[in-house]
Amino acid sequence: MVDDSLSALEAGFLHLESAVTPMHVGSVGVYDGAGWHDRAGRLRLRALRAYIAGRLPDLPRLRQVPRWPAARSGRPIWVDDPDFDIARHVRARHLTPPGDEARLLDAVAAIHMQLLDRDHPLWSFTFLEGLPGGRVALVERLHHALVDGIGGVDLTMLLLDTAPLASSARRSPRVPAHPVQAAAPSAADGVAGTGLASLVREPLAVGRGLAAAAAHPVQAATATRQLASAVASVATRPLAPPSSLNTPIGPTRRYLVVRRSLPDARRTAHALHGTVNDVVLAAVTAGFQALLASRGEPPPPELHALVPVSVRTPDEHRALGNRVATLIVPLPLRVTDPGARFTATHRAAQHAKDHHQAQLATAILEFAEHWPEPAVAACSWLVQRQRIVNVVVTNVPGPPVPLYLMGARMLEVAPIVPLSRNLTVSVGVLSYLDQLAVGLWADADRVPDLPVLAAGIEDGFDALDALTG
Repeated sequence: MVDDSLSALEAGFLHLESAVTPMHVGSVGVYDGAGWHDRAGRLRLRALRAYIAGRLPDLPRLRQVPRWPAARSGRPIWVDDPDFDIARHVRARHLTPPGDEARLLDAVAAIHMQLLDRDHPLWSFTFLEGLPGGRVALVERLHHALVDGIGGVDLTMLLLDTAPLASSARRSPRVPAHPVQAAAPSAADGVAGTGLASLVREPLAVGRGLAAAAAHPVQAATATRQLASAVASVATRPLAPPSSLNTPIGPTRRYLVVRRSLPDARRTAHALHGTVNDVVLAAVTAGFQALLASRGEPPPPELHALVPVSVRTPDEHRALGNRVATLIVPLPLRVTDPGARFTATHRAAQHAKDHHQAQLATAILEFAEHWPEPAVAACSWLVQRQRIVNVVVTNVPGPPVPLYLMGARMLEVAPIVPLSRNLTVSVGVLSYLDQLAVGLWADADRVPDLPVLAAGIEDGFDALDALTG
């Protein structure tokens, strides 16, 4: 049976959204453009739309919209868009000449600051023509209510091919599978769905939990100890230190990409007895050290980084939705030696894992499933004004094999992670083939010195490479 309701977290992303805080995740991929142009050199947009439409039967959520019951009396549910039109979601634009990277990233920033239309499915693909050599960029926007970072990679794997000459006829458009509902829910539906039904469902859930605890007391005691450990680890650093990184943001953005070798990062991580994520966090720490130093700002002892981690099980990797927990990792700003900085970030990340912060986040989200909708909205208001973290740093492993869209090969891809109201910069990391792409998404007015952060991250990677030879 298809679950048609949004989780509290997914509904929260809808509440979080505003004109200055679009809540879609995204990416920009660059393709070689092979087979995408006709003899006159024009983009075959109609063929690309048909090709993408042929994949949608396997992804019914991409034809659906979230709808609240009247008066928002319950949690929103996914319903079919009766006016779905692939042309509304797949479009093309021309870059301003000369079509270099600066023009590309400016266009990506402008596109990503456009809100997705709530009256239609919450996603869009924009092809950007005008890159040298016939290459074409594809800007993807997927609302966070629809998908998390890992889910976005999985969705890309479903939309694209692992061979250059996949048969588009095999994927011809057809009627979408598993329609949910053709009409928006009524107020009665909302009351029944999240009101009266919850009077039955929630006591049963509590009863099952108590029964499970009684049947498995050792596991229950272990879980309780883990949650207590997580609470204690977070309580030692309840608030993030004040920083110029945390001010109210405006409606303009700037986007930069730092590219690194994934095999080099793996070799460095192995030599230092850590992980690629440790290498990333150490380099990002170096970047923020450089940024704050350039502002003449005395560095606090640490910055609090929100680090999302996937809690998807193997059988959930082809499903959309959000299955994510979070760690709070302090980045040591006063440790400047590259080796010591790596050790400190490695230990900080390991501390968050060892103290089961991900389990705490999961428990909080599960508890939030029993909240009434006004409480979810109120919590979203508080999130926009939080003082717990300074920055978001997310690292998503991408596909290690070449991907193709209608015969054209994806050459590279970089991520974009949205900002909340008082986070002026986010750091997204995505691997593809042998490349790590670090996407820096920032408020253009509050972070005019974003290139300093990019250069500092580059220097952080270089220092670790030099340290390990």
